[in-house]
Amino acid sequence: MLKKGMKTLMTLAMLLGLVTGCTANKEAQKEEPKAITTDVLVVGGGISGLASAVFAADRGAEVIVLEKLGMTGGSGIVSSGALITCETNGLIDGDDSVETNLINFTDTAALGKDSGYPNIERIAYTLSETGNTVNRLVDMGMTISRTMSLATSSIVVVDGAGAGYANFLKTTAESKGVEIKLNCAGKELIVEDGAVVGVKATGEEGDIELRAKTVILATGGFSQNPEKVAEWIPECAEVYNGRATVGNTGDGLDMALAAGAVLYDNPWLMVSTTMPSPEYNREVGSLIKLADTMIVNDEGVRFTNENPSSYSTLGNVLIENGYDHCLALMNASDENREVLEKGIAMGEVVKGADVAELAAALNMDEAVLTQTIIDYNAACATGEDPLGKAADNLIALQETELYAVRYYPTSIGTIAGVKTTENCEVIREDGSLIEGLYAVGEMSNREFYNYHYIGGASLGLYTTMGRLAGEQAAERAGK
Repeated sequence: MLKKGMKTLMTLAMLLGLVTGCTANKEAQKEEPKAITTDVLVVGGGISGLASAVFAADRGAEVIVLEKLGMTGGSGIVSSGALITCETNGLIDGDDSVETNLINFTDTAALGKDSGYPNIERIAYTLSETGNTVNRLVDMGMTISRTMSLATSSIVVVDGAGAGYANFLKTTAESKGVEIKLNCAGKELIVEDGAVVGVKATGEEGDIELRAKTVILATGGFSQNPEKVAEWIPECAEVYNGRATVGNTGDGLDMALAAGAVLYDNPWLMVSTTMPSPEYNREVGSLIKLADTMIVNDEGVRFTNENPSSYSTLGNVLIENGYDHCLALMNASDENREVLEKGIAMGEVVKGADVAELAAALNMDEAVLTQTIIDYNAACATGEDPLGKAADNLIALQETELYAVRYYPTSIGTIAGVKTTENCEVIREDGSLIEGLYAVGEMSNREFYNYHYIGGASLGLYTTMGRLAGEQAAERAGK
């Protein structure tokens, strides 16, 4: 009986061991990341990432794109679809020379304080490649709705604006065999013997390990990461982020830095239009023209031209002066009276029956505000403004029924990133290349701007960065 009992116990122990062993094996298998190999791995499915994929695949490379969100396109979706483009061989009817387009960059670089950027030589090189990029995309089926040859820039606008452009790149990439993994976030670069050979990621398949001959980081900037903005650009900690995709949280920057990359000096926000609060701006629309108002600070002092040459200037002036908002003074018109009154209820507009009442409501010194209005109206009368505002926008203020609307600086991204060569290869502090690693788009855009962003520049420059990186990645794969 005892022997029989012992035998039974031993059998149960063996079975338990088998079950435990199977469970342990399953857990071990579960913890082991799924391994995938490819020629080129692109992390980020925005404009620069999709462009990288398109041009690498066009050379015959096997390409996988990881996108942490549930859709591709990034911030480019809400753009105008305008690509700065030079040397197009007749695609643009007019002056599309690099020299003419550089004027825009050099003029804008002179605005505000000196950051040590832009790098005009790199801009010239990238601009010289934009025509090739756009013509190649047209050959692939991209439709252009219109072209523009302006005084200091030449531009093509893609049919369907930013959303149409992003969709074209996505469908073109897929038609060339590119695999796009949505809801899949890159977490860590795999580095062996100083070279990047892949990425550890997490997605719908769980943890995966992707090996590639080249990794291209196209994860955007960090304007949607308040902690990073506060740490790297403390002056801009309170600036409202306008149109940048929610995915721009600096993931790729963290990955690159951990692999030995280095940040550019003097990072900054891509400051955009100065506007009312997001909630009130939806009500305002185009009913208030900021250029026709008089802008003052909280002390009632006018400090800037309300209609500067660059739409990023006012926001930068506010930030540089330490102001988180300004006040736009105006009289009501039949068209905007209702929306101004609505703004009072929303706490974004202050009204005064006269200057004294408005000053009291704003906690301003009445004498200061009165003198500011007197000086402004004198400039309106002569058409000559000491702050440089054009005569057409100098509209005198009536000193009765005055409204003050709060306006705030906004951003659409960051001017920063990791240091790269003109061909988008990521470099270390000593200038040596991190083999197998490229960064494109907002991951490395500091060399293109000083502190003032240039509208219409990003899509053309970032797409070309994608082409340069994608083609080199294909070449590294022997394609």
